[in-house]
Amino acid sequence: KMRKRLGVRAFMASVASRAPVPAATASMNAVERARAVGADLPARNNMSTEQGEDHMHYWWLEHAELFEEARVEWGILHTELYDLERHADELLSPALLGAVRACEQAATAASKAHIALAGAPSYSDDGSPRKDEAPTPSCEVVAEADLPSLSAAMELAEQNVRSLLSEVAPGIWQLSIFTPRFCGLLLEELHHYEASGIPLRRPNGMNRFGAILDHLGLEASLAHLCRRILRPIGAMLFPSLIAQGDADYAYGFVVKYRVGEDVALAEHADASVLTLNANLGIPGFRGGELEFKGTRFLDEAPRDMPPHRVSFASMSPGDGILHLGGQYHAALPLTSGQRMNFVLWMFGKHGVVRVAPYHLEEQLTAMLRWSAFSEEALKLAFEAGTQSADGQ
Repeated sequence: KMRKRLGVRAFMASVASRAPVPAATASMNAVERARAVGADLPARNNMSTEQGEDHMHYWWLEHAELFEEARVEWGILHTELYDLERHADELLSPALLGAVRACEQAATAASKAHIALAGAPSYSDDGSPRKDEAPTPSCEVVAEADLPSLSAAMELAEQNVRSLLSEVAPGIWQLSIFTPRFCGLLLEELHHYEASGIPLRRPNGMNRFGAILDHLGLEASLAHLCRRILRPIGAMLFPSLIAQGDADYAYGFVVKYRVGEDVALAEHADASVLTLNANLGIPGFRGGELEFKGTRFLDEAPRDMPPHRVSFASMSPGDGILHLGGQYHAALPLTSGQRMNFVLWMFGKHGVVRVAPYHLEEQLTAMLRWSAFSEEALKLAFEAGTQSADGQ
């Protein structure tokens, strides 16, 4: 695909440069061809609501490059959605983002102290090891003396994150994740793409209406949300199932429920270890609650356990829930209005979903949970610098 050939940042630059061009005056050649090809698609209402993920799979592969070209040609509406890292302050909940940053700072301080105590080399701001620097005895003494206070600071910072979550049903945690601005921009972006007439693939094998967010070019923002915000929170809430490598990758989509289209979803478990389901804030709908039961591989007869319901109608725009992907749930019938939700599935490399619980000694500490993202960023920066130097 064009996006993979160019790289995310180069792709974004090419898209952003075209975005200001009015659609009416831009060249529509690729868009017109994509619309014509899309005439082959059956009506969404005639598609199956079971095992539909493979529906016309090879057709979508065959035309993927054309649809990518058409989307670039059509242009994007809100550039900030495509760079969540840069625009986090306006798109993510301020309270949550502040608490996450405090955890990262506490984890970095604790990690540096442990490194100094162990006598391992530290790292420069660009991610390269400081070869000329080794901890002195005084540095080790300071680090050892500071460990209890640093651990206490780490515990307090993570407790502040916990205070922003409430368990609304067994294993179901509600939190404010996005700002209303994010919700409004994403809905407008979706309407903008729908207006193009470029075919959009169904979100998953059960939902027929909505969009896969990677297909809109949002994969960089989804990866940032997953690795920086949700992965450490998931490891904090569910330490027996989420440790290193278990929630590094994400699949994001928007689902739409409306009378005359999809109004409900049969009971199922997700293809994820951790799921975020967030309300995008369309007001006035009735019904559409999620009904949760037990978790596969963890509970005995999980589908026979007493149900617990969670309603999005009472949530503010940008509020959502986190739950184990293996927890069985269903969307109850929507009786009026329209509900649109942002859903993110998280899992390991190659789509692996952890089901075997970790022993206590295998679970991540708070320091490891919250230092992972910054350490990955430093490593990537160092590797990029090394490759650049090798290429000169």
